[in-house]
Amino acid sequence: MNDETSYFSVSYQLNLNIKPLPIGTELPDYEQFLNAIPESFRLAASNQNRVSDIGTSLSALGEAGVALQRYLKAQADKLDMILTYMLSLQDEVAARTQSTHFGGSQIRFHWPTTLEVGQLVEMKIFLSDEATAIYCYARVIDVINNEPFNIACEYALIREEDCESLVRASLHIQSKLLQARANARQQHD
Repeated sequence: MNDETSYFSVSYQLNLNIKPLPIGTELPDYEQFLNAIPESFRLAASNQNRVSDIGTSLSALGEAGVALQRYLKAQADKLDMILTYMLSLQDEVAARTQSTHFGGSQIRFHWPTTLEVGQLVEMKIFLSDEATAIYCYARVIDVINNEPFNIACEYALIREEDCESLVRASLHIQSKLLQARANARQQHD
């Protein structure tokens, strides 16, 4: 990613699956990358966009629209539960770790072994609050040599809609953190 697609990051623990690729491995072409994305990840991403589009259209129908919107929200919540379960089936215990920071352009996580700057990793990012998951390739850009090793990666191959999901999720988390801080200040005063 270049400076034009640089985003802030938020300190947060997301479940990740990391598969370090052999040093010197090249990125697949975009078509190969798209074909490697688990079907449940694609399904979750397409559902996420569709639900938000419907809600804004129904508000114009008045009271009937509000009732219909509540019903559809309940159905969407059920679908999110099913999608979250389907996505959890893609979580591989041997490759599991958690992020320490993430954003729309980079992610940082702990890993039991060192990785080399420039090395590619295959990555699954689970956004359970958003009922979605992201499959991408990332390139190691920084390694802090403590055990476990603290690794920073920049997304090297990611779908645009998945990058948008990461940005949305980081903004949502930032908003929750700011709200919690404001509430704590009010209770303190």
